[in-house]
Amino acid sequence: MEESIYRGLIFKVLLTKGAKTAVITSSILFSITHLLNALSGTDITQILLQLVYALLIGFVLALLMLKNNNILPLILFHFVHNLIQFVGNDNTSEYIGIDLPILLVLAVQCVWLALSFRKPTLSGNLNQSN
Repeated sequence: MEESIYRGLIFKVLLTKGAKTAVITSSILFSITHLLNALSGTDITQILLQLVYALLIGFVLALLMLKNNNILPLILFHFVHNLIQFVGNDNTSEYIGIDLPILLVLAVQCVWLALSFRKPTLSGNLNQSN
């Protein structure tokens, strides 16, 4: 459902304002909705980590939507991701050391995906030379 809302609806509507606006705004909105976990009494450290994590995941998924214009792999990824979290959720904060490398990998992936839009493709070079 989240992918349909954030990448299917919000992202597509914001895309008329530009790709950067669509990616950034839909990712921020996706992250902000995870603040609702604060209502369940979750530790503030875990909430902040989840906000950053959701923001980075939002960026990655929005960039993939921009690049591939296909929401189905994003829905599948989100489903599998939530299933793994649900099955493996033990609600402990002892794994915070694991969260930081995951956040770093996501940040690197965001940069890599963003930079991939700047590189001309081989087919783009061939079309320009004709």
